[in-house]
Amino acid sequence: MDLMILSLLWFFTLILLSSGDVSNNITINSLNTVVRDNALQALLHHRTGIVFKVPTPMNLSGIEVSGKRIRSKTLWRTGVDIGQVHVPSGAIAVPHVKRLIIVYQSLGNWSSTFFDIPGYTLEAPVVGFQAYDASNLSSKNITELGFNATDPITIRFILEGMKPELKCASFGLNRTVTLYKMVSPNVCYGKTPGYFGIVTPVLESRASTGRKWIVWLIVGGNAVVGMMMVGLVWLRVFRLARNKKMGIEDGEALGSVRVGNTNMPFAAMVRTQPVLETG
Repeated sequence: MDLMILSLLWFFTLILLSSGDVSNNITINSLNTVVRDNALQALLHHRTGIVFKVPTPMNLSGIEVSGKRIRSKTLWRTGVDIGQVHVPSGAIAVPHVKRLIIVYQSLGNWSSTFFDIPGYTLEAPVVGFQAYDASNLSSKNITELGFNATDPITIRFILEGMKPELKCASFGLNRTVTLYKMVSPNVCYGKTPGYFGIVTPVLESRASTGRKWIVWLIVGGNAVVGMMMVGLVWLRVFRLARNKKMGIEDGEALGSVRVGNTNMPFAAMVRTQPVLETG
């Protein structure tokens, strides 16, 4: 029965994920809900303090989910490590609970689907984690927890080399993004549960920029030459029309007649006809 309910939840989640009209906020929240429910269900078969794998459907292959239940006093005394996330000692769950479960996610090739920053490229899969009250697994009201710690939470990414333009990104469930400088190589810091990634700005290469300038110069030059040719054609047509009109007017104004050995001008037509008076 529980497996059937979880399957139905995943089915409706996939419908939301495939809908183009659904915002990122609803999509990531839907994913978190199903991941949380799967983790709590799997926790029934695992002991406290042991990292266990949370099953995910084949339709979302590439997303890795794991969970770990710990006591609050253990969190305060030693902290907790799960996946690429390290919560330091001295951390307190807010609100305070006896036991909590930390659910870790690595979004893999789905990272850019859930989180996309215009003008930036993700350099590593987005990593996220959430904490929930695990004191009473039979309770229907599941409380999401925060952390209050003196030292920051550490998220380590697996990257080859260190690029100077790398930045850390903190993604909020309300579609907010916070970018900040990476202090340590391939390491980002946070204060609360959430999603984290490493990004670089999208920069056009000099060769690409140079090619664009050449294309614009060619297009602009052709446009100027074309306008000049059109202007010359219109000027030629205008002059021909004007000369033709002047020739017609001159021909209508005066005619010529030969008198002896001399051509004498005469009016080709009488503009005012005589009127005969009668009576």
